[in-house]
Order: sequence, then structure tokens, then C-alpha cells
Amino acid sequence: MTEIRDITITRFAFARDRIIGDSQVKIAECHVGALEIHCDDGLTGLGFFLNLFHPLPDRAELDRVFRLEALPGLLGKPPAGLIHRVARPRGGANRALSFGFGEAIDQALWDIAAKQAGLPLYRYLGGTNPRVRAYASGLDFHLSDAHYLEFFRQARALGFDAFKIKVGHPDLAWDLKRLRLLHEAVGAGATVMVDANEAWTPKEAIRRLHAYRDAGHDILWIEDPCIRDDYEGLRQVAEAVPFANINTGEYLDLTSKRRLIEERGVDILNVHGKPSDVMRAGFLAAE
Repeated sequence: MTEIRDITITRFAFARDRIIGDSQVKIAECHVGALEIHCDDGLTGLGFFLNLFHPLPDRAELDRVFRLEALPGLLGKPPAGLIHRVARPRGGANRALSFGFGEAIDQALWDIAAKQAGLPLYRYLGGTNPRVRAYASGLDFHLSDAHYLEFFRQARALGFDAFKIKVGHPDLAWDLKRLRLLHEAVGAGATVMVDANEAWTPKEAIRRLHAYRDAGHDILWIEDPCIRDDYEGLRQVAEAVPFANINTGEYLDLTSKRRLIEERGVDILNVHGKPSDVMRAGFLAAE
């Protein structure tokens, strides 16, 4: 039986080539760590953790904290057994691991388990198609109009035919201008999505989406139009804009995702998170 024997952590920090962000935040640097989980049969699984806004501690400190918080629960355990284990932590144990280690561990364990089964990860997770559609997301809120045009023209030249832009500026005219510029950059027939990053009230979201449509812009989805747990507000938006899908749930745990679905406040459930949590969200949505 394959068992976990050790880990290696690598830390990366570098300046981004441009400021990325949305209507709420801007990010100029990248701070990410790579976690390798090593097994006694030579298999290694890889996962990642990051901090969007602040530097991570140095590698020695990351290693120390991981070995203190996480490693005792991994050593000598079978990776496949860990990913399929259901547990209900209570009291002081009911907390996330530091620095996003939990997500990195889950990624690495699924990586190892798929290798043990001799399957590509998508097949081990139950997938049937090795290819998925992809869209170009600019994280473009802080780009100048010129750089914005350049980014999406390059994306179009690379073969993308679907694009997501950041909206949510206090001035509606700004949003409409960015939509016009996107059309200029990528041409007719492209699929367009917008992400407001919770910038609006439900009433403002409805007003903006109708304004986009009145200006001739077809939107496949609006992502996070208002606060993540305003279930009634999200339902109101969904009912008032039948011409656009509501994409939300990214920041919610599974319990809150269930309520979001029950309240009819979502068309496309955003399942961002650990592979194990994404699978559970998929089961929930199917139910």
C-alpha cells in the first residue's frame, strides 16, 4: 500500500508584468507556493497555495508551519484514502490550515491517486473529454484603454472566441465604453461575459444589465453581480434579467451553495476551490 513519507515546499515571488484586478482590488505581485507530497513508492503529487495580496513567509517558515499543522495527519496515510474520507471536525479543530495549505494538499492527493490508478486526473475525477472550452479573462479593470485593446486583440489572435471583462465602475458609461472597446478588439460573433465582483446592489445590477442589452451587448453571464450571500437579491436579479445567466457561488461554502440553489439565485454555479469540494458541489448541483 502506498503511504505518504515526506513533503517539499517551494516558494515563488515575482512582480507581475501588469497590474491585475477588478472593481474592488488591484494586485501587482505574485506570491505562490508549490507543495510536493512524496510517497514511499516514488510517486509525487503536486499542489499549489498562494496569497493574492501579501508576501508569503520564507520557505523555512512555511516548511515549519506545514510540518506542525498538516504533516502529522498525512504521514503514513494512503493518499486515496485521505481524499475519500468524510470527517466532521469540531471545536478548535474546525479551522482552515495556514497559508492555503488545505487546497494544495487536496490537489496533491488527487494527483497521486490518479497516478496510482494509471489514469489522467480528468478521467479519475469522472471526466470523459480531455478538452474543455476556455475563455480569455483580462483581469483588466486597471488597464488603460490602449492596453485593454492590446490584450484582447492578442487573445483573439491566439484563437480565443470567448472573453470575460471586469465591470462595476461607478460610472455606467465606463462599463459601456469597455464593452464597445472589446467588440472593437475581438469583432462580431464573440461570446462575452462580465464580472462585477459584487460591486452592485440587486437594483443596480438589474439596471446595468438592461443598459448593456439596450446598447446592443449580448452577455452570456454576469458573475457576482451583488454580495455573495444576498440570496434574495440574487434571485431578484435572475428573475429580472432572463437574457443573461447569473454566475456566482465562488466564495461560498457548500452549505451556502445549497441555499443559493434553493433560492434560485444562480444559473451557473461557480465551484472554485479544492477538487474534493468541487466534486461535492457537482453532486449538489446534480441533486
